[in-house]
Amino acid sequence: MDVKQVYEKLQAGNAFLLDVRSHSEFAAVHAPHAVCIPVQTLSDHISEIPADKPVYVICHSGGRSSMAVQLLKTRGMSKVINVDGGIIAWQAAHLPIEPQKAPGGIMSRLFGRKA
Repeated sequence: MDVKQVYEKLQAGNAFLLDVRSHSEFAAVHAPHAVCIPVQTLSDHISEIPADKPVYVICHSGGRSSMAVQLLKTRGMSKVINVDGGIIAWQAAHLPIEPQKAPGGIMSRLFGRKA
């Protein structure tokens, strides 16, 4: 599903956004209200994913989330949808992200001034 459609579903409040990237990737940038469960550990945490609402699965570009969707479907979850293009498409669509990037880039964060 397109990132803008996913964002609209999340705004309506009856959806769950599952980010299957690593914890460090998630810490760097993620969609608001997303829950991080890396794809490598997903089998051990399926009980943490709600079965009563649609689950949108996102990763960096779509590969890991596609694998995660297949895994969840084999475990009986039917309302599982892959987010096309992952966080790359999310950012390209100018949708909200967390944490917000500091103005001025990495140099300003390192040295307290604009690069």
